[in-house]
Order: sequence, then structure tokens, then C-alpha cells
Amino acid sequence: MRVSVVVPTYDRADVLPRTIESVLAQSHDDLELLVCDDGSTDETERIVAGYDDGRVRYLPGENRGANAARNRGIEAASGELVSFLDSDDEYHQSHLERVVGALHGEPSDCAGAFTSYRKVRDGKPYDLIRARDGRVAHGDLRRANVVGGFSCTTFRATVFDRVGPLREDLASSQDYEFFLRVSREHYLVGIPEVLVTVHTDGDRISTDIERKLAGQRVIVEEYGDEITDARRAQHHYLRGQLHAEREAMEEAVREFADAVRTDPWAWRYYYYLLGARLGPGAYRRAVGLKNRVKAALYRVRA
Repeated sequence: MRVSVVVPTYDRADVLPRTIESVLAQSHDDLELLVCDDGSTDETERIVAGYDDGRVRYLPGENRGANAARNRGIEAASGELVSFLDSDDEYHQSHLERVVGALHGEPSDCAGAFTSYRKVRDGKPYDLIRARDGRVAHGDLRRANVVGGFSCTTFRATVFDRVGPLREDLASSQDYEFFLRVSREHYLVGIPEVLVTVHTDGDRISTDIERKLAGQRVIVEEYGDEITDARRAQHHYLRGQLHAEREAMEEAVREFADAVRTDPWAWRYYYYLLGARLGPGAYRRAVGLKNRVKAALYRVRA
């Protein structure tokens, strides 16, 4: 089964080789790698041209955002499956082999698969996102984004004909919006093995707070009838974090309080609400403590 790996990129020539080489080293070698350039101004084209491998294709384009680049890759793909990988992330060697094996024999209402992944910052692993073993349907995604980001996902190529392309107008939350849309009529298969490393150094969308907030608002406005109170509370929580990052504590307190009201059983919302009410310094210390606990738990689980 042929797999088209779509890699959107913009000015990441310094880390792009790591991504490309992780794809070319796959144990499943019936693949093509589509590097979809979103208008890079660095050495991206030269880097890609340096790979003497017929499986690698360079698709230049204007700077229109990651989903526009992904959509160009989808249109150019020749594989039965389309995998996504961000240009600073990397596959583990058996990633595509495991995905192809998991999808083999699944019926047509199975849209694709997703895997567990490890998060790394400054070369150090700090979090592990476990994929649920087995089927994930619309009801699961209404409650939470149990899939994760695009880098751990693979879809049947025919799915894009049925549900449409990725939305290019969203500043953020593009992955969750697409997963919701796909899961209305299809299910996904979770693979619990850790098969992707996600690097979070220089995560530009995370630092662009206004874009992130805009994407959150669109999800709530357009999918409010589909998502549950638990997921709605999660969006308040995420917006609270974004406001707190820029020390807009009044807005942060409001969002955390809305999260508490919407889902009063989630203890972490109370934790962040208290930190925000005590001011920027107390909030940063609360986040630091939480991150240290998460790192300790990661070491136990890894």
C-alpha cells in the first residue's frame, strides 16, 4: 500500500533534514515524500534538492499557511494513504509499517489511523501522548481532541473527496476541526505505540496568541452544537492560558472561571484560576510546578 507523506514547511531549513531522513528511513518503503513549501525565504529548496531519491518531491508555493500547503500535498498525492508530518517532527522507523498494518482489512468507514507521540523540547522528552487502542468515533471527539495533532495521523486518500479539504481560513485548531468533520461519518483507529517525536522548540503558532484565540473562537461558534460541555470548558481553559501568557490576568481569570462553571469536576481549572487571581508571578510558579510534575510523571511512564 503506497503512502504519500505530506510535509508542510516554512523557513525550517535547519531542521527539515531531520524530518526528511526520518521518512526515507521507514521500514515501509512504498512511499513518496511531498515537501510542500509555504513560501520559504531560506535554503529550503536547496536542502530538498540535495536528496538524490526519486521518492522526494518538492512542491513550491506562496505563503498561505500550513493547511494550504497540506492541501497542495493532498492534491498531488498518488498514494492510497496520506500521512502528515510537520517539518520539525520525525517518524520512528516503523511508523508507516504499523499504520499500514493497522488499516489493512478495515472497512471503508474507517478514515485513517493515529499513533501515540512523544513531545521533546531542547532535546529533552517531557510529555507522552498516548493514543487510545482501537476505534475513535465522533462521540469521543465531541468530548476532547483524543487524536492530537496532524503529525501523528494518516488518512485514506478517498476521505478528502468525501469530507472536503483542510480548512485554510482557520488561524489555529485546524487539526481538531478536520477530525470533527471526518468523524461525523467515519471512525479512526488508534495505535498505542509511540511512533512520532514532536519537537516543540520555536512553535510559532503557540506564540501568536491572537491567531490562537481566533481559532478557538471559530471552533466554539461553528461546532458549539456538537462539542460537549467538557470540551467547551477545555476551550475556555486554553484561552485562559493564552491570556495569562501575555499577563492579561483579568481576561485569564474570566476564562478560567468560565471553565470552572462549564465543567466543575475538572480540578485543574480551579488550580489555574487560583494562580491567575494571585497575579502573573504566582501563575508562572503554578505553571512551573505543574510542568515539573508532568516531567516526573513522564519519566515514570516512559
